[in-house]
Amino acid sequence: MTLHSRKGLSEAVMALWVAIASPVPFTESAQAFSLSLGGNAVEGEGIVSAVPGATTIRFNTLINANSQTEANVHGHSDGVATYHAPPPARASVVSGSVPGRFLTPANNESAYLTIGSSQEPGPVTISFNRPLDYFGLYWGSVDFYNEIIFYNNNALVDHFTGHDIYQFDSTLVISEDNFPESRFINFTATGSQEFFNRIVLSSAWPAFETDNHAYRAANVPSPPPFPAIPTPALLPGLIGLAWVAFRKRQ
Repeated sequence: MTLHSRKGLSEAVMALWVAIASPVPFTESAQAFSLSLGGNAVEGEGIVSAVPGATTIRFNTLINANSQTEANVHGHSDGVATYHAPPPARASVVSGSVPGRFLTPANNESAYLTIGSSQEPGPVTISFNRPLDYFGLYWGSVDFYNEIIFYNNNALVDHFTGHDIYQFDSTLVISEDNFPESRFINFTATGSQEFFNRIVLSSAWPAFETDNHAYRAANVPSPPPFPAIPTPALLPGLIGLAWVAFRKRQ
């Protein structure tokens, strides 16, 4: 079975994607980050991060508070993370499933983010106002053509596709009903050179569904303090001490 009946992707296009993606080994993308699977299951919410100190972004208020069935995530912010998907990009917060457009993540009855269809092509950029050393998300259906890219300002840190995740997780398979499985993926920087402050999610086809985005601020060492600068009131005394030291050397 193929993904054709699940998301309208033709077998020929999928074969082309596999041919393009397959030569890229997962280890090439894993050098900057440590990847891990899993989190805490929450009834009706799927899986959330279990990483200590992580902040989780849920999208429920974007549609539930306004009694909407979907909304554009553009401009949504929690004060640290801000989502950008200006027209014509658009990234939709939705619930439930629409055949050929998006599929709700496993065991998730809440709102979630989706891109990749003609209605919400993406990409969506998440910018952070401080460096991070961790990001996690509930990846609703891992597809080869989903992509997540990490940046430090404009410098590329690392990137991953759904194909990489399949190589990392040997238990990830297409289920009997032809639906790709859901996974909570944790991306953790292994050193300060991998800290990041911007993430881009994109998908060439329907769809890239995610929820429960989690992030953690990096512990950035403070620079050493500058030497104290004498105030004008102390200058006469300092000059006097210097003069005494000079006379003693005579």
